[in-house]
Amino acid sequence: MIEMCKSNIFFHRLSPGTGHKAPLPLNTMTDAKTTVPPLPAGYDLVDTCAPVDDFYRLRCAAAVIQVNKGQIKTSIEHTWFGCHITYTDPSAPDSTPTIVAMGRTFGGGWYQHVADMVVLPEHQRRGLGDIIFKRILKEIEERSPPGPTLITLMADPPAQKLYARNGFSDTPAALGMRRIIELPLRENDRE
Repeated sequence: MIEMCKSNIFFHRLSPGTGHKAPLPLNTMTDAKTTVPPLPAGYDLVDTCAPVDDFYRLRCAAAVIQVNKGQIKTSIEHTWFGCHITYTDPSAPDSTPTIVAMGRTFGGGWYQHVADMVVLPEHQRRGLGDIIFKRILKEIEERSPPGPTLITLMADPPAQKLYARNGFSDTPAALGMRRIIELPLRENDRE
């Protein structure tokens, strides 16, 4: 039997198969089996992180903390799993696919943190965020080692309903904390 820490303050969602018979900590799911819904017409799901330039473009469009391309490159290199969605206009036969949504997770072993969940505003309200998120959860469920897997994320208000529908809730006994530091660009970070 796997022993879990007694405090539940950091448990957002645990993977299936934890082997517990007693009541589990707050926000624990034991029988989760994620199914990825179908994509709307014109969209394709790709199981890789978005390339650096597209990653940068999506983050800029999402109005989140802006980062440079060197930071993005390093983040992609340390990603455990990432995916993105492309859109090809079905009414334009010569249209090329454009990346319109992305998400990724980093961690490994017993811990995963979901980050960089972005859907371009003109492609929102079509279920793309749910598809990306469920694809990430499915990968965690399939590839994580047996035992509890802690999955965390930071939820901006517009996305909180999406995460709640997928078994996540806030952790009232814990407070997410952050510290942002500004580091100067190094010569190899410049474009």
